[in-house]
Amino acid sequence: MQNETFSQAEHFLKLGLYPQAFETFMSLEVGALDPTFLQPCKMALANQLDERQLSTLFDELEREVKRKNA
Repeated sequence: MQNETFSQAEHFLKLGLYPQAFETFMSLEVGALDPTFLQPCKMALANQLDERQLSTLFDELEREVKRKNA
């Protein structure tokens, strides 16, 4: 999954630009063939997300569970 958008998201993350990193990572995951939401989950575990972002992430994860995406 190494592409320009992913690299940009990682760059945002390294700079501490968490909202931009989250939005960029999510744009890669939503609509992907087999989304993993790995990076946004790592950000959640590192307390780098606000309540709105956590809610968005949880909603997407619940949708994937309902789609049987383990």
